[in-house]
Amino acid sequence: AAFSAMILMTIASLALPAGAPIYGRLSVGTIVGNALPAIFLFTAFKLSWDVRRPKAGFIGRALLMGVMFSLAGTFLTALLHEVYTEILSGTFAEQWWKSLMEAREASYSDLLQPKGVPAMIAAITAVAVAPGVFEEFLFRGAIYRVMERVVVWRRILFVGALFSFIHFDVVGFVPLLLLGVLLTWLRALSGSWIYSAIVHFAFNLTALALSMLGARAEEIADTGVQNAEDLGWMPLVVLVAFSGAFAWYLFKEFGQKLMLSEKSSSM
Repeated sequence: AAFSAMILMTIASLALPAGAPIYGRLSVGTIVGNALPAIFLFTAFKLSWDVRRPKAGFIGRALLMGVMFSLAGTFLTALLHEVYTEILSGTFAEQWWKSLMEAREASYSDLLQPKGVPAMIAAITAVAVAPGVFEEFLFRGAIYRVMERVVVWRRILFVGALFSFIHFDVVGFVPLLLLGVLLTWLRALSGSWIYSAIVHFAFNLTALALSMLGARAEEIADTGVQNAEDLGWMPLVVLVAFSGAFAWYLFKEFGQKLMLSEKSSSM
């Protein structure tokens, strides 16, 4: 299902006119590539879609959790980038790594730096809304349900790893793996993929905001402000530790209250 999603996303994007905006291609690819395999799995295995109305008291917590996961993931990705660059420096893979990172930066720059209000709305739809809803519909909805006979912790690890793998992001693989595992764990705790979708939406929206702030910071850097890269690894380590610990606390607190709420409502 995950591989068919990638194929469908590519086909849907290529089917649009060559001059179609990047956000339009991304939105259509994400929706078609994830919705069709998910609907097929739900239908073929005769599964319920698990679309439950989220409880109002938990929506804010889920949004905050997504923001903190995104901050922790951003800092961790930056730290891993520095580590990988240091490890590969002076080796035969150094030039390959530089080319890969330049291509990655260029692709994210085009995607995560919208210009103007219409582009901003399109970016939020393509980057946050569509993936938050339709990727969760496939991974935490359909694929998770198809694996019902598998032990829960194995389902969590498998779906989380598969989610990270299909993004094809070398630097972001570990942060995305952690996110995928936590989103699947949250799905197991809540009994529905809706809360995972809210967290995923907030995660991607925060990443978009951080990218735009980063672009603005680069413009300001010309005034003589010291570049963050010159500070070394220690600030990144501190930021990863702090944001990661806070994100984990939110996850545990959210999970405990959610389980208590589910138990009380079922009694």
